[in-house]
Amino acid sequence: MNWYLLQTKPNAYATACKNLRRQGFNVFLPLITKTTKKNGKFLDIKTPLFPGYLFIGTSIDPIPWKSVSGTRGISKAVTLDGVYRPVNAL
Repeated sequence: MNWYLLQTKPNAYATACKNLRRQGFNVFLPLITKTTKKNGKFLDIKTPLFPGYLFIGTSIDPIPWKSVSGTRGISKAVTLDGVYRPVNAL
């Protein structure tokens, strides 16, 4: 399975994840817990580790990039020199 990087629209990562999963893709969105203060109370809020980005995993070949890029919540697929390349695992 290869993993690819996608850019999400602002504050649309939950919508993007839901719609990509519906299409059959594996989605990886690492979250961290941030503590914020609101109205004198401390709140723990889960936010993306990489704001504006998520990863999809698939073994489909060829990948329907028009469908992926047109998914609600997705801005674009990240490319290198115009070519969709998988993220290498270390």
